[in-house]
Amino acid sequence: LLSQSQELRGESEIRTGINPNLIECVAKAMLGRKVFEGSYTKPGGGEEVRRLQVYSIFAGGQDGVALYLDAWDLVRKDYRTFRLSRFIDWKSGQSFKPRADYSYKDRFRHVWQVNGVGDKATRVRLYVSRDVAAQIKETQRHPSQKITTRPDGSLDLTFEVSSPKELLWWSFLWQGHVYAIEPPEVVVEAKLIARRLAAAYLDQ
Repeated sequence: LLSQSQELRGESEIRTGINPNLIECVAKAMLGRKVFEGSYTKPGGGEEVRRLQVYSIFAGGQDGVALYLDAWDLVRKDYRTFRLSRFIDWKSGQSFKPRADYSYKDRFRHVWQVNGVGDKATRVRLYVSRDVAAQIKETQRHPSQKITTRPDGSLDLTFEVSSPKELLWWSFLWQGHVYAIEPPEVVVEAKLIARRLAAAYLDQ
């Protein structure tokens, strides 16, 4: 783990701009069972002081290179996930006894990229055109992935994920060859995003 954290430290400095001292501090806090404390910038703005028992450090996000913490939040009394680059100052504090109820496998079993950790899964079904069917079949992208081939060579692609919106973001990468068909609320969200894109380009 220590050698892995050192590799992450150098790689993250190059690719994400994260202060290497921050990576070193949080890695040592996790391995040494020390409370990690820092000021956290919320996605919508504002800062909050977080006091965390860190249990996992992992890479994720749309590009796969952002670093995240999975931790027990001592103030909120709940497990939370935090993007490491949003901490603006930090230190390690007192020792803590690890919680017996933490399971990385259980918390991330339905996660597509990083959102929805610990939440229940939603079944999402996507249509895949035959133009990209062979490429889709090449890779197992999630443990829940199931593929059914239609008579015309197109596919039904299903996942059980805790954050369907992340799955939509991925589907848009296929430029209309992959799109949601179930459940209805995910289809509605996809149409709203597509309309915003269309309106943006029509204004050019």
